[in-house]
Amino acid sequence: IVLGGIGVGLGYWNNKEVSDKAFVQSPLNGKYFERVYKTGDIGYYKDGIMMFAGRADSQIKHRGNRIELSDIECAAASVEGIKAVCALYDNEKQEIVIFAQSDKDWNLRKFNLELKKMLPPYMMPSKLNLLDKMPHTPNGKIDRVTLKKLLSEE
Repeated sequence: IVLGGIGVGLGYWNNKEVSDKAFVQSPLNGKYFERVYKTGDIGYYKDGIMMFAGRADSQIKHRGNRIELSDIECAAASVEGIKAVCALYDNEKQEIVIFAQSDKDWNLRKFNLELKKMLPPYMMPSKLNLLDKMPHTPNGKIDRVTLKKLLSEE
């Protein structure tokens, strides 16, 4: 996700190196200079609404494979009845865990049958936790810190 417009800053104060990484030329405009801010977030459109899917820096190594957790989240978010989703990696147990808010009563087997239509076997989650409501930060993003605490309590 990139942001542009008059409300976007010119860069980080006195930090040209960081500014040049975060504030770049718009990839959609090749005619004139248009500066946009790379948020580090990944999103997708669902029913005409932009949905937040995760951070770009969520890569893990699982069973010898490099996996972007956001890829799993995007696939899981497209499953019918899923309202919100977060994929985490449990380093201790070496497993991919999905937290999902849904209006359907899913179990891991049925959920993975849907995911197998979109993801390879090595990306399948080992655990599914259904929540009545996904925790959010004050900024409205999924609260991964709270979900990681739930993981450690299991």
